[in-house]
Amino acid sequence: MDWVSVKSSRISRMRYDEGVLTVQFVRGRVYQYSPVSPDIYNSIANAASVGSALQTEVLDNTDVNVREIVRDNSAG
Repeated sequence: MDWVSVKSSRISRMRYDEGVLTVQFVRGRVYQYSPVSPDIYNSIANAASVGSALQTEVLDNTDVNVREIVRDNSAG
């Protein structure tokens, strides 16, 4: 799936493919979260606050694996 831009102060864009949610944050870091169901992805993508939905639906879920794939190179 292609990247989808989102309106968020923390998240720049995200994409979903076969149970893996990939999120690029505004500062450049990219993380992959799995497993994430299509329903959870749609809930996050359509939420009034994408960042809050990501926190509630994915980050607070201890059964979801997190993998950082790009570090923030802008801090310095």
